[in-house]
Amino acid sequence: MQPTPQVQPPGAAGLAVQLHDQTPAAIDVPPAWLSDFDATAGRDFDQAMAGLRRRARLAEDADLLAALAPDNFTGPDYDRFAEELAKYGMAVIAAWIVQGVIFQKYRERGLGTLPEPSPGALNQPDVAAELTNETVAWALHHFRRTVLLNNRWDPKKGASLKTFFVGQCLIRFANVYNRWRDNDQRNAAVLIDDLLLLDQPLTSTPRTDPAELAVIRQEADTRLAALPPRTRKIMVLTAADWPQQAIAAELGMTEKAVERTLSYYRKTERRKGA
Repeated sequence: MQPTPQVQPPGAAGLAVQLHDQTPAAIDVPPAWLSDFDATAGRDFDQAMAGLRRRARLAEDADLLAALAPDNFTGPDYDRFAEELAKYGMAVIAAWIVQGVIFQKYRERGLGTLPEPSPGALNQPDVAAELTNETVAWALHHFRRTVLLNNRWDPKKGASLKTFFVGQCLIRFANVYNRWRDNDQRNAAVLIDDLLLLDQPLTSTPRTDPAELAVIRQEADTRLAALPPRTRKIMVLTAADWPQQAIAAELGMTEKAVERTLSYYRKTERRKGA
């Protein structure tokens, strides 16, 4: 008995030959189909993939907190987690401070408004580093106490832990910035007194030549006029032969911060050809 030949769907073989033999231009496809696909398919796919990645990230964050919670967010594992949060927060906050957009970000979060400093006041590396370090340190402290220990983060709301932490940084930035601003204004108020310190150097070889002191004063009044008050004060005291340790103590800074400020200013002057 001969096997029954398989029956192809009507027109299947002919269709294959027909499509093979014809050029794409001969295939009758409504142009709107192709234009709609080109306009939406790629975007829809990207959005779908972004949503999947976001949900996967939120699930990983939830699993991580579940693993850290039994030890009340302490111990080596939490320390590594906190270090990663700090690195992320410092990168974001430092960039926002230097770019001058942190006040806009603060408003966008519905946190109110902050008085902005004079142009360029936050561009100094020691100022940006000081504000960033203190902001992130306080944010880490409160993030553990008010968010993690109280189970305040909810993955269903769509914000990752890193995004939530940056929000905490913005909240803490207000107090850190206001303290810095108050101190900076006090420095500006007593700047004229700092110029008098040029007559009272701390080194064993004081500058006593009136002509030399007059030149230093003129330099401080002209070339340093555009600098932020604290940076100008550092330069004035340096010109008066104060050691960096004494300058740091006077301004409530670290010696490293004083050194960075001087280095930044000198590089700027060299670029100007001064």
